[in-house]
Amino acid sequence: MRKIITAIMGAALPFAIAAQEADINAITVRLDSLYNAVLTAPGAETCKVRYTGSDGAKAPGGFLWQRGLGKGWTQGLRISLPDVSQNKAAEFDNFFQEIGRDNFVIRYNDHCSATLIEPLNTIYVYDYDSADSRLSFMKATTTGEICVPKVWTHCDSLDATIHDPLAFASRRDLALLGLSRLWSGVRRNFAFMKRVRLDWDSLYVANMEPVADAAHNGDDERVGELLQLMAARLGDGHTFVYGYDRNKCYTPLSTVILDGRVYADEVLSPALEEQGIKHGMELVSVNGIPVAEYGYTHVMPYISSSTPQWSEHTAFNGYNLLATKKGETMRMTFRDGKTNLDAEYTPDGKFWPSSPRAIEFSLLKDKVGLLRINNFMDADFCQQFDNIYSSILKTRALIIDLRGNEGGNSGNGDYILRHLTSDTIKTGQWTSPAYIPAFASWGMDQPVHQGAGNTLPPFTDRPVFDRPAAILVDGGTFSAAEDFTAAFRGMGRGMIVGTPTAGSTGNGVQIVLIPGVAYANICSKHDVAPDGTEFVGTGIKPDIEIRENYDSYFGTAGSPVIKAALRLLK
Repeated sequence: MRKIITAIMGAALPFAIAAQEADINAITVRLDSLYNAVLTAPGAETCKVRYTGSDGAKAPGGFLWQRGLGKGWTQGLRISLPDVSQNKAAEFDNFFQEIGRDNFVIRYNDHCSATLIEPLNTIYVYDYDSADSRLSFMKATTTGEICVPKVWTHCDSLDATIHDPLAFASRRDLALLGLSRLWSGVRRNFAFMKRVRLDWDSLYVANMEPVADAAHNGDDERVGELLQLMAARLGDGHTFVYGYDRNKCYTPLSTVILDGRVYADEVLSPALEEQGIKHGMELVSVNGIPVAEYGYTHVMPYISSSTPQWSEHTAFNGYNLLATKKGETMRMTFRDGKTNLDAEYTPDGKFWPSSPRAIEFSLLKDKVGLLRINNFMDADFCQQFDNIYSSILKTRALIIDLRGNEGGNSGNGDYILRHLTSDTIKTGQWTSPAYIPAFASWGMDQPVHQGAGNTLPPFTDRPVFDRPAAILVDGGTFSAAEDFTAAFRGMGRGMIVGTPTAGSTGNGVQIVLIPGVAYANICSKHDVAPDGTEFVGTGIKPDIEIRENYDSYFGTAGSPVIKAALRLLK
């Protein structure tokens, strides 16, 4: 099975910067407007609903949307509207597909979709029953984990709580259990255990007392941080702890690192603008600490990373550098020419970074197309590509920009690759740990499961783009984006330009460490390039190494990376 990596990445939370119109508040306003329109429609019937739990045996048909143990009551209002035509219902489907460009949407079929507004823990769901022309629409929220049964259209209340054998366990005991689950989960599932240079048992023992003390003091966040630090010591970008940092807040100011210096990128707060902060200013210090030292000591240790380039990208590009607890003030010093400028901001939790639409296309000089793939996550990814493919076919060459692409569904990458050749495409082999108890009893080495690489057939029902192509990569090209890059190189399809990729891919085993507090994702799959080349832990090296600089990023000099690709494609 090809992997699907979610956007949840522990402390890193790798989201790309969004345009103003993609702001999560604007999406919420649009959803509420549609919801209120249904609510006030003639004939609308309303019913209060409440659901909790995750026990499938207690939920007829299972769950439409369910997180963790579904703890806490998911409560809201369901609207039922009769006599709705299929054409009218199609407008709802189109609406959810449209907002799916800027917020994660699950489209179950042509008449049922759902979306979650992450920072508000609010879910919107609609369903159309064509048999009796009835439209159902629900808005529900929870202070715990979302729980919506599949029968929500006619079920008002559901308690699907799982019997909890740990109900009477102390916080200390639960925290130590979570530590033990992390230790054992890594031992059993981690694909790169032989690469680990530290003593995993010693690290486990060393964390017992700190974890127990933090739990005894009621500090769940510190417990989660300790577990995250422990996972990060494994040095793998797909092995991390997440879930505890719900109070983590983002400053509406993204940063970028260029030539070893950090700069303000997008300034999305009027309060910061009023203090004189502008796009392109150098960030000198954070909370009185030089910015490089702050990033390396306060941010980077919590990042699960296989390479220095991924650690640097995650710490200094985007919103992670200036994230903090709710209500804590971030003190920043910027340099404007020769003058230092101090600024402060206290995050209130209302700002949440959003990811841009997955695919963007533009035309450069000499009929060269620029296909910017921001991620491989969007539910309508293939449709987005289909919408611009006719324009790509009109170009004489193509640049595919994967810089900062932090992955998603590898199948989406395969979809594009199948348009770029008329030959069969080979993907890399893989291995995964295996355990046979009888081998242990005989003192034998445990086996490793060998997975053969797949082959992808080219599309034969549409024209193939067989003209020159090149790929742009950097330290933020991660996971499924690296799978794409490795396959592209294996195809011999074109040159790769930029800087080494992040060096991490694989499938994660998800484990509940402490219900409602901490969860783990443990990499279980060791992938290699189609020609057998290792790239996990090093990154994929470009054919031509070149990077952006201050003048190209903030000025009008033009990108040296794109210029290098254009020279190759002449």
